[in-house]
Amino acid sequence: MANKSLNLVEIRLARDNWDKVLTTKMTDDERFIFENKKKAVDMYIDGYGIKIITEETGVNRTRIKRLVERCIKSDENGIMYGYNALLMWKNTQKFNGNFKKLLSQYPSLQKYIVGNYFGDYDYTLEKNMNLKTLHKKFLSECTRLGLMEYEYPFNTTNRGYISLIKYIKQLKNENPNKTIKRENKNVIQKFYSTGYGKKYNSDPIAPYQVVQIDGHKIDMLYSVEVEDKEGNIVRMPATRVWLIAIIDVATRCILGYSLTPNENYNQTDVLKALKNAIMPHEKVEFTLNGLGYPENGGFPSDAIPEAKWAIFDTVMLDNAKSHLAKDVVRKITCDLKCAINFGSVATPETRGIIERFFGTLERGGYHKLPSTTGSNIYDNKRNDPDKESVKYKITYDEIAEITEYLIAEYNNSCHTALENRTPLQVMKSKIQDAYMIPCKVNSEIIEVVKELTNIVIERTVRGGYNRGKRPYINYMGIEYHSDGVSLCMDLINKKIIISVNPDDVSYVKAYNISGEEIGVLTAAGEWGRRPHSLKTREAALKRKNENKALNSPFTPFLDKLEEEYKEKAIESRRARTKADIIRKEKGTPTLIEQSKTERKLATVTDIKKHNSKSFTKEQMKLIDSMSIEEAYEKGLLNI
Repeated sequence: MANKSLNLVEIRLARDNWDKVLTTKMTDDERFIFENKKKAVDMYIDGYGIKIITEETGVNRTRIKRLVERCIKSDENGIMYGYNALLMWKNTQKFNGNFKKLLSQYPSLQKYIVGNYFGDYDYTLEKNMNLKTLHKKFLSECTRLGLMEYEYPFNTTNRGYISLIKYIKQLKNENPNKTIKRENKNVIQKFYSTGYGKKYNSDPIAPYQVVQIDGHKIDMLYSVEVEDKEGNIVRMPATRVWLIAIIDVATRCILGYSLTPNENYNQTDVLKALKNAIMPHEKVEFTLNGLGYPENGGFPSDAIPEAKWAIFDTVMLDNAKSHLAKDVVRKITCDLKCAINFGSVATPETRGIIERFFGTLERGGYHKLPSTTGSNIYDNKRNDPDKESVKYKITYDEIAEITEYLIAEYNNSCHTALENRTPLQVMKSKIQDAYMIPCKVNSEIIEVVKELTNIVIERTVRGGYNRGKRPYINYMGIEYHSDGVSLCMDLINKKIIISVNPDDVSYVKAYNISGEEIGVLTAAGEWGRRPHSLKTREAALKRKNENKALNSPFTPFLDKLEEEYKEKAIESRRARTKADIIRKEKGTPTLIEQSKTERKLATVTDIKKHNSKSFTKEQMKLIDSMSIEEAYEKGLLNI
C-alpha cells in the first residue's frame, strides 16, 4: 500500500477544491504526460499501491510521492497548487534548500534582506535598491556574520544570486503593499484605487442621471503675435489650452464644455462648463474651411427638444482644488439642487468615461493636426509643434472652432459600448421611446444658471461727510462708485450684496441685503475704463505688491502689467500667452490688424490732403461721410 506518512484523508478533502487544468491547448505529448501524472497523484491519494500506480501510469515509483507533495504545497496566498503543480513549466520551489537553510540559521540576515529591498531606514537610506546592489550587500553581511569562503553562498558559481532573486520574487508576491511603494506616484495611486472590493454603485441608465466633469490639457499648440526688439511683428507659440467637459454617463453624450488659455483652469471655468451644459447650445460661426455642424446640431439641446434646459441629478467630481472650491460646491448643491459624488485625488480610473472621451478626442482629432504635441515627448506624431504652430499661424480661436467641431462629431459617432449607436441616438431613444425624461429647470433656476459664474458676496459701504467722500465699496483692492445717486449716503456703514462677473470686474451689480437692486458700481480709474477679468486683476495686484517700492497709488497697474508681459513675450511663452489674454479682454485687435488699420488711416489722410485743394468745405464734408471706395466711384477722389 501507499506510504502513510502523508495524511491522505485531509488531502482527499482538499482535492475537491483544487482548480481544474485546461488541457485543450496542450500538445498531444504535453497532454499525455500531464494526464499520467494526474492519474498517478489521484491513485496515490485514493490509496493505491506504488507498484500498481507505476504499472498504470508509467510514472517512476520514486517520483510519485514527490508529485503529491508538490500538489499540496501552497502559494503566497495560502492556496494549494493542486493539479497546477503538475504542469511542466510550474516551479513550486521558491529557492534552493541551501538558501532556505541559511536564512533559518541566521534570522537577522532575512531581516537585513527585507529591510534593504523595501527601503527600511534602519537598514538603508537608498530608495528602490536594485538586485545587484542588494546582492553585494547580502554578501558583505554574510562575511560580517562569519561565513567562510568554502561555505554557502560563497562556494557557488553565482554566489547565491539566483536564489536571492527567487527569494525577492517571493517577498514581492507576499508583500504587495510594500512592493507597490517602490513604484512611482501614479502607479501607487492606481494600485490603491482599483481592483479591490465590490462595486456597490449601480450604473446609471437614464439621461442626465449622473454626469462626470473633468479638465484636460489639449495636445495641441497655437501661436500669438508679439513685437520683437526691432519692432517687427512675429508669431511665437503660446501655452496649451485647457478643455473642461461634462459627459452624461448613461449615454456618453457631451452636454457642454468650456475652454481656457490660462496655465490652469479655475472654479470659474468649471462653473462655465456647467452653465453651458444646462443652457441651450449656442452655435459657433465656423471660419475654417470644411468645418460645420451635423444635421442634428451635434449637441443634445439642438437634437432633442426635451433636453433644452435639462438638469442633471448627480455631478461626479474629483478632489482637484478648482472642483473643491466652496463656491462650486455651494452652487451645485444649493443653487442647482444637484448631488455631488467626490472621487479620490488624481484617480482618473473612477471617472473612466470622461477620461476615455479625452483620449478619443485626441486620437481622432488633435493628434492629426500639424501642431500636436502628441500624448508624450516620445510620441511619433509630435513633430516640432512649436514650429508648426507658427508656420500655420494657428490661433486660439481656431482651436476653439476645432474643439466645437470635434465634440459635435463625437456626439454623432458610433460607440461599441452603446452597441454601435451614437450618444445622441441613445439619448433620444431613452428620452422619447423609454420616457426617461430629464428634469427641467424652472424660470427661477434659469436666472440662476444665467449668472452661475458670478461671484456673490457682501461688502460694507464706506465714505461719509466727515471724510469728504461719496459712498463706495472696496473689492479686490479697488474702490467702486456709483455713476448716479443709486448708492445713497444713508447706506454708509451698511452691508450690501454685490454680484461680480469674473470675466469682467470693471463693474459690479449692487443689491440691498433684502435683494432689491441698487444699480451698477464702476471701478475707479483705469480699472473701470477697460474690461479685465478677475484673474488679470489678481495678477496686477500681485505685481503691485511685489513692486511696492517702485509704484505709487496712482500707477496704472493694468497698463504696466500689460507692458511687462509684452516685454517678456519674446523670451517667455507664459508671458506672451497672458499678454494675448489681456488683449482679448480689452477687445483690441491683433498687432497685424492694428498695423493694417494704421496703414489704411495713413492712406486716407494722404488722399484727402491730395484732393483737399480741389474741393470746398461742403464737398469735403460730403467726402468725409463716405468711404474711400464710395467717393472714388462717384468721381470725387483721384487716387
